[in-house]
Amino acid sequence: IYQIFGIGKEDFNPTYPNFLSCIHPEDQQIVIDAVNQALETRTPYSVDHRVILPNGEMKIVHEQGDIVFNPENEPVYMIGTVQDITDRKKVEQAFRDSEISLEEAQKVAHIGSWEYNLKTQELKWSKELYYLYDLNPSQPPPTFERHLKRVHPEDRIKSQSIFEKLINEGIPYQFDYRI
Repeated sequence: IYQIFGIGKEDFNPTYPNFLSCIHPEDQQIVIDAVNQALETRTPYSVDHRVILPNGEMKIVHEQGDIVFNPENEPVYMIGTVQDITDRKKVEQAFRDSEISLEEAQKVAHIGSWEYNLKTQELKWSKELYYLYDLNPSQPPPTFERHLKRVHPEDRIKSQSIFEKLINEGIPYQFDYRI
């Protein structure tokens, strides 16, 4: 924890108030509430929060803890772990940002995208694809069979044939069809 928080053992008195002083001011109440709930419910707590290092750098940590009680049911001490999850949170944010960028690009270009899991048969559609098909994005994506029913009758056989080639032979395709 000293290393994660960027402090030396000799420079830090490990008390609860001193620990709280390392936490970003906007996140201190989150940690206090988690610890208080653990005291009340006598269950472990788990919380993500930011810490500010002495050099001003900020990290995001995942903290888990539990409170040990004596036979008189008084809290005696806390045990726990702190894990630096800064890099993971940055990757998650970058992924969310790229999803937003892709969604915006599809919206501007009026291009939809889909994903089909061959193992689970799960189909995912982008929001723009729903709009192109004049469907509500809050609904589950249609099955392939329902999709085919929306394809113009003259394009349906070719569409199905190309999709089957993609699945069976892995041949990428580009195909314009009417809906």
